Amino acid sequence: MFSNQLFRLVVKIELIGEAYCDGDNNGHETLLLVLAHMQQLPHSDTVEFFQRLSPETLFFVFYYMEGTKAQYLAAKALKKQSWRFHTKYMMWFQRHEEPKIINEEFEQGTYIYFDYEKWGQRKKEGFTFEYKYLEDRDLN
Repeated sequence: MFSNQLFRLVVKIELIGEAYCDGDNNGHETLLLVLAHMQQLPHSDTVEFFQRLSPETLFFVFYYMEGTKAQYLAAKALKKQSWRFHTKYMMWFQRHEEPKIINEEFEQGTYIYFDYEKWGQRKKEGFTFEYKYLEDRDLN
């Protein structure tokens, strides 16, 4: 499994990448912006911190930091972004549009899911999400 140091490196790269998106700054100003930005971040073990991370980073944490508080916080952040965990496929799903069919046992429609083997988001049309496979524990 990956260490907390690798996770922190991924987060720093993501934050630096955000800072470099503003093409109006020169290198020195960008470095100052990154340092100021990093000082304002909440602690990395809070929900607020995880809510600022990209879905790809959250998936990385969820799948490669099993059994840690970071995995729990990543799951919580993904749920806040309307992702749902499917316990049979062990994948995260998100509605692409309102389901065509909704009843007490399942819903059927088009979903986006995160394929952890190919490491990317995919679209699945006509997917039946059976509620018995929905991880619906409250993560408070």
